[in-house]
Amino acid sequence: MWDTISADVIKDLRQIQKDTDHKKIYITGISLGGGLSVISFIDIDNAKIFDQVEVINYGAPRVANKEYAEFFDNATKNKSKRYIVKGDPIVVLPECFTFICNYKHTGNQYVCIED
Repeated sequence: MWDTISADVIKDLRQIQKDTDHKKIYITGISLGGGLSVISFIDIDNAKIFDQVEVINYGAPRVANKEYAEFFDNATKNKSKRYIVKGDPIVVLPECFTFICNYKHTGNQYVCIED
């Protein structure tokens, strides 16, 4: 999905930065959009449009393997935030039933509970 929109997003972000002179951007999303925030970070950060790029997502599924998760966490200086609601079935997707499943979450997790 990111591959189909990335060129347009980068182009639009360049224009937004030019028009506003903002130095910082937050990439954020909910559920699938949260997963896309993790995937898109590297391309947006590498484009060097903004001085600071931060990622905050909500209820995102796991989209990274162990290596990418470590790379992502290092690239974001461990400042990425991931908010989940306890019991949300999306945040455990894809489900791993074998030891060879290596999907990992990225960022610092914050859990919202009913109490």
